[in-house]
Amino acid sequence: VLLKESLEAGLSAWKGKAKKARVANPTGALSAKTSPIQRAGSSQVNLVVAQSILLNPKDDDFLAFQVMNHMLGGSATGRLFLNLRVDKGYTYGSYSRIDARDKGLLWTAEAQVRPEIAAEALAEMRKEILRMRDQEVPPEQLESAKRYLSGVFLMRLASLEGFADYLIQLEKEGLDPKKVLAERLAKIAALTPAQLRAAALKYLDPDKMVTVVVSDGPALGPAAAP
Repeated sequence: VLLKESLEAGLSAWKGKAKKARVANPTGALSAKTSPIQRAGSSQVNLVVAQSILLNPKDDDFLAFQVMNHMLGGSATGRLFLNLRVDKGYTYGSYSRIDARDKGLLWTAEAQVRPEIAAEALAEMRKEILRMRDQEVPPEQLESAKRYLSGVFLMRLASLEGFADYLIQLEKEGLDPKKVLAERLAKIAALTPAQLRAAALKYLDPDKMVTVVVSDGPALGPAAAP
């Protein structure tokens, strides 16, 4: 807070002239579709499943969506990685991520695989997405994710640079830094498997997901259908 006040005092004389851009709410895809992109000479197939979602950090269920995404594909302990990398050896890594914007977010899941198993890999990615919607995560797995994310949160605040970056992020997101810093750990600890499934059901909609396939040829065939 003192850092924020010092910056505001030191930079208060700066006056911007540009008007704030007006950004429309994301509409997303009206229906699922697959878009093949030819890239000559590519030895691998890039698979990306994406959805534009009307959700932002100020929404009450944003944290549940964040934690759900972490368990799906936020790290090497996520379901995408464990399935496609550890269990089946389809890829060196498969992850999902959230790119928050002013009016919503872009959610993506991706993997790079060999052409001969691209269809199978895409099917497994879609299966794991559906599993987050269809089933509650086991409580012990959620508790492990909570411990990890709480530790990451505290580590981010351990240095002045990390703390300053986090304050800037909260300011951009329109959140109250005092409130977030005081409540974040408790809110993470209070999350339940039912809340994570509810977030997945509400926001991850396979009927609105776009699949992008980048390859040197027709890698998927009939499996490319949404």
